Amino acid sequence: MEHAWITGEPAALDVAIAEPAKLLASSRYPLIAGLRRDVAGARAAISLANCTGGIIDHMNAGRGHESEDDGVGHINRAGGL
Repeated sequence: MEHAWITGEPAALDVAIAEPAKLLASSRYPLIAGLRRDVAGARAAISLANCTGGIIDHMNAGRGHESEDDGVGHINRAGGL
């Protein structure tokens, strides 16, 4: 990685790793969402969710179903939001 940013500002790589790690460590149930990634990216996101006790909600979750998809479909239907 050549460049890293935090809130739009350039950051050193060690800081760019430490800051999100702090946020994830302090989260009770992190939502890993969006996931417009290839298979390797999806596997990394799933691993992150497993390590942090979080949940995955793929950007296409719920597509093709009759239920409404608001971007966080699975969590919303489960009563998490």
